[in-house]
Amino acid sequence: MNLQQLYYFRAIAEMEHYTKASDKLMVTQSSLSHSISDLEQELGIHLFVRQGRNVKLTKYGSLFLEYVVRSLDALEEGKTHLQDFISPAEGTISISYISSLNEFIPFLVAQYFKDTGNIRNKFQFNPSPTVTIEESLANGCADIAFSTAIGNDQFGQHRIGIHKTVVIAHHTHPLAGQDHVRLSQLEGEKFITYNYECQLRYFIDEMFKSAGIYPRIISETTHDSIILASVAANFGVAIIPEPLSPLHSNVKVLPIVDPASERHIYMIAKKNRYISPGVKTFTGFVIRRGDILNDFLDGLPGRHPLLCNLA
Repeated sequence: MNLQQLYYFRAIAEMEHYTKASDKLMVTQSSLSHSISDLEQELGIHLFVRQGRNVKLTKYGSLFLEYVVRSLDALEEGKTHLQDFISPAEGTISISYISSLNEFIPFLVAQYFKDTGNIRNKFQFNPSPTVTIEESLANGCADIAFSTAIGNDQFGQHRIGIHKTVVIAHHTHPLAGQDHVRLSQLEGEKFITYNYECQLRYFIDEMFKSAGIYPRIISETTHDSIILASVAANFGVAIIPEPLSPLHSNVKVLPIVDPASERHIYMIAKKNRYISPGVKTFTGFVIRRGDILNDFLDGLPGRHPLLCNLA
């Protein structure tokens, strides 16, 4: 048994097709077939069974695949670990984050480069719903995340600030003539909101529950842009995180005076997982900067004074 056979086996198991696997691996189909045949002979079992033009794992193949995937993942992680030690200032840092932080994350990375002078790290930005963020941290696709708290003991969390929620309404809506709103004023309004892939939906539900009202929900989505476009079209009102960039002129932002409008934002990483030197340097910078999200929000031009003063 050799490493090449294991890579071939994993590729065929994923593609369920010898020709597609050979194209992906850039080897001839006959070489692939001979390699798997030799592996099956050594193991004394059949790993695949043909179904038309495709192949499926046998029960023995399914059992063996679990160990092969773990072994190859461990080897690839070891290779990455080694490369990190050779070039600790390089490497890619993958960040997953809630989309309401779209403007903050580039600011954060720019501050990191300015503070450390490290311009050789590469960053991957992945705005995602909360459910996807949790999955990407758990499976290693994301090194770190920025989100509201995740109720899972396998993650470590460090607070970076508070992001308040606001009401947005069309500029012709009766609420738009006010400087601020109370949640009780939204009773009976047509309401656009997030679906339950987003942790923010649960937070909004709790806000309404605490105010003792039941919103008339007419639309749900995972995308801030759809909510903003719907309000700009006068389709309804919405609660969103405080916008970090200017909105359409048709939309009025209204601070919420109810105390339940604050959301704590955290930097989150999986515990007991290998952390590359680059990721370690970046997370150390974020921790040193304390409530850096608050610093960013305080510097926003034209920010409503009530949002700055609400506690």
